[in-house]
Amino acid sequence: MKALVVALVVGVVCVSGAGPADAAEGSKQFLKDCTLQMLGSEGRGGIPFFEAYDGGTECGEYAIRGISLVTASGRYLFSGLDGSAEPAHEWFTVSGPEPEDFAYGTVDVYIPYRARCDRYRLYASNAVRFLDSRQCSALPTVKGTDVGGYRVTVSGTQSVGATFKVTGGTCNGQVSGAGQGVRLGSSSQHGAWLHHFCAKDGSLKYLADALAGGSESVVQKPTAVGDKMRVSVRSNGTTATATVRNLTKGWTHSVSGPAGGSPSPARIGTFPLIGIGPPPLARFAPVAFTNVTIGSQFLGQWTATRVRLADSEGNVQVQPTAITDGTGFTNTWKHA
Repeated sequence: MKALVVALVVGVVCVSGAGPADAAEGSKQFLKDCTLQMLGSEGRGGIPFFEAYDGGTECGEYAIRGISLVTASGRYLFSGLDGSAEPAHEWFTVSGPEPEDFAYGTVDVYIPYRARCDRYRLYASNAVRFLDSRQCSALPTVKGTDVGGYRVTVSGTQSVGATFKVTGGTCNGQVSGAGQGVRLGSSSQHGAWLHHFCAKDGSLKYLADALAGGSESVVQKPTAVGDKMRVSVRSNGTTATATVRNLTKGWTHSVSGPAGGSPSPARIGTFPLIGIGPPPLARFAPVAFTNVTIGSQFLGQWTATRVRLADSEGNVQVQPTAITDGTGFTNTWKHA
């Protein structure tokens, strides 16, 4: 098993050879009392593995934004999940799906008091390099009335997609609804949702809703708790296609229409129903969105805004978690 261990500081890297012959170990602190360490290896069974973690009394002055691993074959893997239970410390890990050699791992570090992000890379050769520095800010959390989840604004975004499993909900005899899905562009451009709709008689219906360039189709489809869904919108600059797919039952519902102008921003998560009130937000069990993609990259690779869905009085209706595994998040119902 090969292991590479390095500790580093902004602008300076120090490596020493105190460890075994096949390991490089060292330490160098940030300007404040905090040390960031990286470990890359081929673990048990030859699975490539990379982790980054910190230690020190002032680590609250720094934040790991995410880490990535690249294997010898060129496979790219990313994690935006902090696995540490301590608020002032962070621990990120990422591993490959099959045996192959570790090539290099990269850490993106946010330094709030400098409004700056620095990237460092650990290579299989034990070399550590400072890659670049850029102006950046903390990922914001805001309240919004259009979605509970995440919003990414990127000029020229051409696609957005997400996977989730249908969860249970409660209908209480009043009309209410909640749509799990994605939207690209303005509210009248493109979107794909599976609506959890409660009728006045207390019945629950699942409605597949596809909107593209002003053309919209809403149909009731056979759906059950536990079904795996994929919702997506794609635009080629001329035509946009919105698709709702039940991967468990095998049905697909899609609509195509004119792409219109630049379709940014992309929004992913829980949407309130509109056009009939809107009705209260239907109660639903926590929904985990996974494999969230904007363009060719995962959600965690963008500067995304976390949005808590709120009603007109500011009451939070949907609370999204932080991004997990670099690719998704979980929404929890809070208020109708």
